[in-house]
Amino acid sequence: LADQLHPELDYHLIACSGARTHNLLRLGTVNAFGRPAEGQYHELPQLDQGFLDENTTLVMLTIGGNDARFSAVVRGCLLNDPFSSCGGEDFILTGEENGQPFVDPEPLYLYEPWLMENLVKPSVAQVVTQIREAAPNAHIQLILYPELFDPEFGCVDGISGAEVTFLNNLAVTFESAFTPLNSLPGVNTMSVIVDFRGHGVCSDELSWLNSIVLIPSGGGDTSIPSMESFHPTPTGYAMEGAWVSDRLEVLGYTW
Repeated sequence: LADQLHPELDYHLIACSGARTHNLLRLGTVNAFGRPAEGQYHELPQLDQGFLDENTTLVMLTIGGNDARFSAVVRGCLLNDPFSSCGGEDFILTGEENGQPFVDPEPLYLYEPWLMENLVKPSVAQVVTQIREAAPNAHIQLILYPELFDPEFGCVDGISGAEVTFLNNLAVTFESAFTPLNSLPGVNTMSVIVDFRGHGVCSDELSWLNSIVLIPSGGGDTSIPSMESFHPTPTGYAMEGAWVSDRLEVLGYTW
């Protein structure tokens, strides 16, 4: 419909790479991490940009992965001692958040699920609640995350078989934490785990997820490795869009 310039469609894309829940929340509020709402790149937070009202019929978003420190976790696993696992009992994640170094208080296999349940989940619920307040008549579609790897493939140096299993299980843990949001009026979470299986990182020409992308592609991506690393390929995003459309029809939403 967007390509057709359909007169009944008023579409806005305000998603921003790297966004966390506090980048969506309205100014004056604080998420479960204690982070006050703020925008990115000199913009207002997404919910303060004026695109939601009682006439909005659909809001689609993916949020929470950056709050769960997706990049730091994958980086920690890549750089971990090759003779141990980042999902093991002795691995403590360290890194940098907001320009400040951090050291997890517990092994990653314990702390990451705790973080998802106790900090990420309530922060995402807060975002969804504010969307509902701003757009009381909208369907809210919260799209979740795929498993990164296909266990039968392995091509990323530094990621062991045990770490493939651990990282894939984190996607399942994330999904389990967020499924209860379906109980909120007009909110649906959408799993893509099964859809992406057989098309994970390293599955040759079948892959719908990037491995490590070394060169930034532009458009604000100045990171090395690129922010496209371990994110869907163009084909992956196209397939995901098709799945979303199909499932919206099941929910009674038509374009």
